[in-house]
Amino acid sequence: MALTDEELAGLLLESIPPAMAEIRETMRAGRSPDLTVAQFRALGYVGRHEGATLSALADHLGLSRPAASKLVQTLVDRGLVEREQGEDDRRQVALRVSPQALASWRKAREGTRRWMAERLSGLPREDRDALASGLRVLHRVLGKGARA
Repeated sequence: MALTDEELAGLLLESIPPAMAEIRETMRAGRSPDLTVAQFRALGYVGRHEGATLSALADHLGLSRPAASKLVQTLVDRGLVEREQGEDDRRQVALRVSPQALASWRKAREGTRRWMAERLSGLPREDRDALASGLRVLHRVLGKGARA
């Protein structure tokens, strides 16, 4: 039975949030206990978007720029993030994750990947192929740059 566009959109909206909640919970469980969840999320974002601006990070975290700046300063003070001022505009700051912090974040991510692989391991080949196909379509339709 073919779904309407509205039904398909509804299925996506019902499926993605619980999946993301499971992924976030597993990632957080693998984080260093001395990092807050917001700090861990900030490291992940900056690690995936080297040179990210404070504004972009604030948007991602749902924080005001002053709150994001305070969070980043804590990470800078701990040697986990570096700020680099722009040559043309000193107000523009690019953020980079330290190698130590990036290694810690990647370790948590790899643990999450293993957890996810284990959850998917029992799927029959037909379901795995269908899931992979659907995820490729989803990435193409909703992934970064899809609205271009």
